Amino acid sequence: KFSAGIIVSAGCLGGVIPPSTGLTAINALTGGLDLVTLFKVAAVIGVGAGLIVCVYSYVHCLRHGNGDQVKINAWVDRLHKKSFGAVFSDSIWAILTPVIILGSIFSGIADTVQAAAISLVYGMIVSACVYRSIRLNELPGIIIKSIRNAGPVLVMVGFATVFSNSIGAIGVTKMLQDFVVHAGWTGNMLMIGVLLFMLVGGTIGAGSSVGLLTPLVYPLMIASGMNPFVGCAAMTLMQCLGGLTPPIGMALFTMVGISNLDIKKVSKSIVPTLLLMFVWALLVVNIPDVFNGLIGDAYIPIP
Repeated sequence: KFSAGIIVSAGCLGGVIPPSTGLTAINALTGGLDLVTLFKVAAVIGVGAGLIVCVYSYVHCLRHGNGDQVKINAWVDRLHKKSFGAVFSDSIWAILTPVIILGSIFSGIADTVQAAAISLVYGMIVSACVYRSIRLNELPGIIIKSIRNAGPVLVMVGFATVFSNSIGAIGVTKMLQDFVVHAGWTGNMLMIGVLLFMLVGGTIGAGSSVGLLTPLVYPLMIASGMNPFVGCAAMTLMQCLGGLTPPIGMALFTMVGISNLDIKKVSKSIVPTLLLMFVWALLVVNIPDVFNGLIGDAYIPIP
């Protein structure tokens, strides 16, 4: 149960680690929020959430033990029989993947689209020629499957863009802004409500929640004085966590199928990490000034 909960909790964080579809969609839906800056802020938030999961795992194992220690010791003994250099050499090609992606973006060598293309080609070459986990004749099928997976997201972004323009044309965003102002909501109060809403919305699909809520929420962030980069990155984290939230989180159901465990057991195992990462998101939106060095004078589109 514990392993299933940790794997699904950590796996959901992939959506907030650049380059991710959710962040790219938010960039389009906000009218051109600087994507590289958004990636930088989201990376810090995502890595912070990942470290929280690591610390929780460590504390849990200290209190409850590591599991089947006999099997663990056997695996450790196998690793100890190899030198560090041999283990590192086996892993170096995989380790270089995030280095290439994030390093090329943060250093300015490549933009996000170029970094994605570079990492795609690198991944195919390493998988086919180094680790031999795929064959070259399997690549066409993999590419077709990827296109099918990306298609619904692109359709969602198209409809969400139409939705965004529509609600702006009929004055919905202005009405919401007036409501927030007259209700006396501060930026922090607004973001707490938004994060809870995104957490619930993420259970129906990350893309759906981002597409529907971002056009409504982004103008409110600007009106309330909230930093949009921090707010949008925190929103992305919460819609990712929505995927593991009971009772209908997509990632939760995926793990139930893989682990063959009862959904109640898996749900119970993810509650601690879910609560910890939600607290982390609340902390982030309440101390946005910490990210000023990453944000600088990046362009912020005004709706």
